Amino acid sequence: MILYEIGYMPYCPECGADVGESASFCQECGHALNGESKDIDDQAATTGSQTSSTGGESADTGEEQEEEGINWGHAAKAVAVGFIPALGAYVGVSVAAYQAIGIVLVLGIPIFGYLLYQRSTVKAMVGGACFWLAIEAFLTPLALLIYTFAFASQESMTAAGQAGAAIGGIILVIVAFLVGFPIGVVLYLISRRLDVDADDSTSEPSAGGQATG
Repeated sequence: MILYEIGYMPYCPECGADVGESASFCQECGHALNGESKDIDDQAATTGSQTSSTGGESADTGEEQEEEGINWGHAAKAVAVGFIPALGAYVGVSVAAYQAIGIVLVLGIPIFGYLLYQRSTVKAMVGGACFWLAIEAFLTPLALLIYTFAFASQESMTAAGQAGAAIGGIILVIVAFLVGFPIGVVLYLISRRLDVDADDSTSEPSAGGQATG
């Protein structure tokens, strides 16, 4: 026999009288219910758990799709911050080559934008920009040195001209090192500080959530 339900109230399949969920016999007609109310409760519980599981899977699928998509607002911030190290690379290479090289800026913006997009907050992006600026400050004297010995001395046909270009290049390399090295150290320390602050600000909400739970 099947114990039927109207809303949340089971009733007897023989006479239609309301019966309790744990009743073994109908009080009106004496029909044996044989614990069928428990079977219905089990079926309802199973259906509810399946519905909850389906809802959870739908939520997980939605979160995965959101993670896979591009956050355009975050990308715009990354490109804006990435313009700073791209400009630094453009200036450094142009100074080292004694001429403007615009391709460095054109390629630098999307490259640094992509690298900074991987960071979760704007503060972390600024820390990454300072890190790349520090690298550029360290490498600029080396770029000047390479250009001086590889190209600048070859532009003069006479030995005196080549010697003068080499001496001038070496002086410029020394000046660039004396200026660029401390700037690079400062920028590196700033980047480390911003990274630590960004990590702390990211972990604080998680720690608060765990404490509340």
